[in-house]
Amino acid sequence: MAQIIPIALPTPYMVGDVNVFFVDDERPMLIDTGPPTREAYTILTERLEALGCPVAALKEIVVTHFHPDHVGLAQVLAKEAGIPVRLHPLDLYTLRLSSEKAIGFFDGWDLPPGWDPSQFDTNHWIPEKYRPAGVTFQPLEEGETIVTGSLRFDVVDIPGHSLGHVALWEKKNRWLFTGDTVIPGLAPNPFIYHVEGERVPTLPMYLKSLDRLRRLDAETLYPGHGQPFTDLAAELDATVDHYRQKALEVHAIVREQGPSPLREIAARLYPRQIESQPYMVISKTLGCLDLLERAGLVRSQGENGYYQAAGESEKKNPADALDPWLTYATR
Repeated sequence: MAQIIPIALPTPYMVGDVNVFFVDDERPMLIDTGPPTREAYTILTERLEALGCPVAALKEIVVTHFHPDHVGLAQVLAKEAGIPVRLHPLDLYTLRLSSEKAIGFFDGWDLPPGWDPSQFDTNHWIPEKYRPAGVTFQPLEEGETIVTGSLRFDVVDIPGHSLGHVALWEKKNRWLFTGDTVIPGLAPNPFIYHVEGERVPTLPMYLKSLDRLRRLDAETLYPGHGQPFTDLAAELDATVDHYRQKALEVHAIVREQGPSPLREIAARLYPRQIESQPYMVISKTLGCLDLLERAGLVRSQGENGYYQAAGESEKKNPADALDPWLTYATR
């Protein structure tokens, strides 16, 4: 009988352990692969051996998104198994974005001193020894079904946390693999991404993805971090409430201090984290500003420049104006 076996792997990142899911079926499959470290590789391969499925026996490697704790070992494992890595094309694009394009996008931004542009160079995320030659990437397509035997996994596009983030939906058993889009007890961050120099507003995109997941009748949720859980609606509500509160805080900051640069707004929103976690803080603040701008509550003054309260926003109740942009299912 087919089964799902979670394998928790340690990571060197702030997020802690990451979940890899082994699909024990006629065509064995891994969902995500863990970080590019010797420790993670040893734990994962030994666990697969103990389960009776050495790496060479894998038939599918599917990655929910391109972040290194999820894709880090994918190429090494795929090389050993002689199979491609399945990844959404937009995430493959971001993973292979040249250093100059990735770092140059932020030229001219008034950013905190702790901001390190090298973190956007994805070539440094995965050491060369974990990127062997000859590995191919096969795109994951919306609506595609991956059949492992008795199980059928539908690919669902849920962009936001990354541009090409996907979920896997096993409808028969009502299993949903959410990657980092839904994590119990946390509000995942839709980070800053751009395509050919144009920034993509990821928080509005992310909230649409949450609504899409809300429509699925999932019984068991398998997240990228933390334990499997059952109450999807409660986690979605908590995440939406988090962004509602943060967006209202950003609006209050802009109204109070007048036209302000992104960096100053972020520093007011997260004064303790702005130096230690600038990318996280800037991403969340910019996402809130994108929402507020769509709701007509703030307006920008130049690309990545200053933001100010929109003149007509004085006539609006901020929460009422914002709510339709937080829950797209009612639009």
